[in-house]
Amino acid sequence: MKKPLAGLVLIAAVLGHLAAPAGAAVPKKERPKRTVDCNDGSGKTARVWYTVKSRHTMTRLAADNPCDKWLGIVWNRPGAGSENGSSILLVAPRTHFHRHVNFQINDGVGARIDERWQLCNGSWFSSWYVLPNEKGRIRDASEAPSAWCEGMN
Repeated sequence: MKKPLAGLVLIAAVLGHLAAPAGAAVPKKERPKRTVDCNDGSGKTARVWYTVKSRHTMTRLAADNPCDKWLGIVWNRPGAGSENGSSILLVAPRTHFHRHVNFQINDGVGARIDERWQLCNGSWFSSWYVLPNEKGRIRDASEAPSAWCEGMN
């Protein structure tokens, strides 16, 4: 009688693990490596976690943006200058994600809340973006709807 019950418990645990959305949760026990105040009077703070393996490869990236503005996560690519070699991942307002990534990185990672972030050619051009309710899918900026770019070039 115990063996069938143990098998059912194991199956339930495996199915429960598979049902959890990939990329949705942010680390709960680990302190964020970057924090940025929302500066909207709410007292909330955007948080960023990342892991860099070897010298130039970011292997994990997570963010929680409870703010009303986009969060920009910025890093420099190896061998590139400070401005032209920047990679920027924009995280939409009220969005969180946790993903395994393979980004080349030269030095530290910065984070900033700014209403000037945009996905189009402008003062802060993005490489990638993450939207709410997409389970942390990182999209290439070239996939941004053209309507988002009107009046921004």
